[in-house]
Amino acid sequence: MNTNLPGNNEKKWNSWYIAVAVTLVVLIIVFYFFTQQFA
Repeated sequence: MNTNLPGNNEKKWNSWYIAVAVTLVVLIIVFYFFTQQFA
């Protein structure tokens, strides 16, 4: 999975940032939902 092809670095980082952002948003929504349920 360690590809060092030229020009492929930006796409890899963009997909990484998108994956991290989606994961954070899902975690925040789940955390907010549970805090509302148990509040």
